[in-house]
Amino acid sequence: GTALWDQAGLLSGDLRARKLEEAVSAYREALKVYTFDESPADYATTQNNLGNALSNQANLLAGEARARRLDEAVTAYGEALKVRTFDESPADYAMTQNNLGNALSNQANLLAGEARARRLDEAVTAYREALKVRTFDESPADYAMTQNNLGAALGDQAGLLSGDLRARKLEEAVSAYREALKVYTKEHFPHYHELVSRNLEILLQRRAEPEDELPA
Repeated sequence: GTALWDQAGLLSGDLRARKLEEAVSAYREALKVYTFDESPADYATTQNNLGNALSNQANLLAGEARARRLDEAVTAYGEALKVRTFDESPADYAMTQNNLGNALSNQANLLAGEARARRLDEAVTAYREALKVRTFDESPADYAMTQNNLGAALGDQAGLLSGDLRARKLEEAVSAYREALKVYTKEHFPHYHELVSRNLEILLQRRAEPEDELPA
């Protein structure tokens, strides 16, 4: 499954889709043996990897097919987190929480109203859980990645709000992006520095706009 997933990363279009489908099948086969009761660590690793493959599949799909794959990815990450706990395996816990946050954020993009708000809230919670482990001092690159993801989710949350709640979410998003830029410097991470700086600039523009001028 992992070899097929790596292959998919080198491909595009139908070839990429086929390799990801094969990876998903391989992980599901492994889970017939790697059970929660008999081999929990292997079960968790395979569920996390399955979630990644399903998330990548979702990126190639649209509509109900995309939604279904994201649902399956969220379920897989949830299964992994039954084993990958903060106390027992903090690094793995943080990795899977970050992955879960990404899948939830992608789900939110397919939803509206209360359902979208709920998914974004869950995504923000997942990223904050990851950041309990992914600290600036201990794992700066992972810290920056998750802070950037958090900033995006908080910005999306702000888009559903108004007044003080909107202002607070925008402020939290700005802070998250600025935290990411403490690691993603122009000198050491020029690509990510440009990406996050652009995200931050857009957010600052949104923060400066009066609410009655905001797009519907």
